[in-house]
Amino acid sequence: LNATAEDCEPKVCQTYDAITVSLGEETVSVMPKRTIPHTGTEERLCRIVNPIYRGTMTLFCNFGVLTIDSSRCEAVWDRLQNPPWRPRSRHASVGLSDGAFLIAGGLSDTGPLRDVWQYTPDVPEGRWE
Repeated sequence: LNATAEDCEPKVCQTYDAITVSLGEETVSVMPKRTIPHTGTEERLCRIVNPIYRGTMTLFCNFGVLTIDSSRCEAVWDRLQNPPWRPRSRHASVGLSDGAFLIAGGLSDTGPLRDVWQYTPDVPEGRWE
């Protein structure tokens, strides 16, 4: 009988261990920043998975198995539909007193843009005109 006490100690979670985490439409692998001992924890920011989420999630190590609790992660805002206007830079924008805002002009990949768009938040998903 050959036995050692080495196998009797609970395993730790190494920095190369990973767990897949989904928040909203984003899914990434999260790894510990440091070795987590058995029954240990590590707090991480939710925004490392999805930038629109705030709060913290907790990595747990149990006998070398990594698990996560992301129940404290909350979305700060809802993603809007893709806008009908062309991508641009160097544009002007202004917020209006009723919560709407205007986007005007700018440069696209093909040259100057001469248009004005208004976003009106009068319905849950908003409206572009």
